[in-house]
Amino acid sequence: MNPTVYLYKENENEFELYLGEFSTLNGLKAISEKLKVKLLSIGASNYKKYGWATENEFPDWKTVEEVKSFFEQEDEFGLIDFEIELIGFGNLSTHDDGECHFKFKQKKDLIDVINTVSYSVLIELIVSGLLNNPDMYIEIEKSGKMNKYHSFEQYLKETKNT
Repeated sequence: MNPTVYLYKENENEFELYLGEFSTLNGLKAISEKLKVKLLSIGASNYKKYGWATENEFPDWKTVEEVKSFFEQEDEFGLIDFEIELIGFGNLSTHDDGECHFKFKQKKDLIDVINTVSYSVLIELIVSGLLNNPDMYIEIEKSGKMNKYHSFEQYLKETKNT
């Protein structure tokens, strides 16, 4: 359930967190079920009778709990792109059901998600590594060794051979 790589960015009005090799369902589990949601976009293959399904073919979810329940109970389908607004909180977008990208209105919420998804013994290292290295991809090995990458391409190139 732990991401393989993290990226933290801070802009004037929002805080971004990227979690690599982290499923949509795991992203939903990292935030409060009570948050109200608005579906912005979804694209999936092999959903029910549809070869390609978009917003019109999916339920009108109202909360994170409803979305999470749907993903837990629905048969396999190929989730390609997914984005929801988390009302008053930020948003969550995912790609290929393996990359979660959060945008938060408050830094505290970003830190709460990091605390939820990270190895418990390494939380302080991960939080400080991210906050002290914005705009860098950070990989934390189970041993506690921190690896930093200037781009996703560098991360892929250097970790592909390990």
